[in-house]
Amino acid sequence: GGVLKDVIQTSDQKIVAVGYKYSPQTIGGNNLGRAFAVKFDINNPSQPIWTLEYDKLTLANAFTCLVELQNGDVLAGGGLDTMQVNNLNTNTFVRLTKISPNGTVSWNRNYDYKINAPTSDNILGLQSINLTNDGSWIGAIECVNFPSPNPFFFVKFDSTGCDSTLAYCQSQVVSGVYQ
Repeated sequence: GGVLKDVIQTSDQKIVAVGYKYSPQTIGGNNLGRAFAVKFDINNPSQPIWTLEYDKLTLANAFTCLVELQNGDVLAGGGLDTMQVNNLNTNTFVRLTKISPNGTVSWNRNYDYKINAPTSDNILGLQSINLTNDGSWIGAIECVNFPSPNPFFFVKFDSTGCDSTLAYCQSQVVSGVYQ
């Protein structure tokens, strides 16, 4: 089983869907899962053009939203659980994954917006991603920080996936090499 979270029709008249797929493996009685994406023709949905099962099995890995970019790539957003695979507190990063029209992952970016104590659960999720007029993307993020209130905020990412408000996306020079 699994959960379908978002679906779009691409410019080539195909369908791309994302969500998370359950596994029979469990932690604490809860099924583990991993993010998935699938592209198919609406006239032949039983024969996918490509499928992508991404990540290790954990409690909270998922793609939750997607958008087609102007070049035909698909940008999938969601969450990446970095700790539950080790049966530790949940620590989920916001994720953006760029997928080429043939189903190959071009790049993956993870963002940590955690604001609560290091030993507290932190569940982040990109709930929506949309294109902006300048070629950037804007995302709506839910941040479930126990026991604090759950903030909901927006982030604008540039066309390379950098959130310019975060230090790790700013230019760095290491041994004369631009990163």
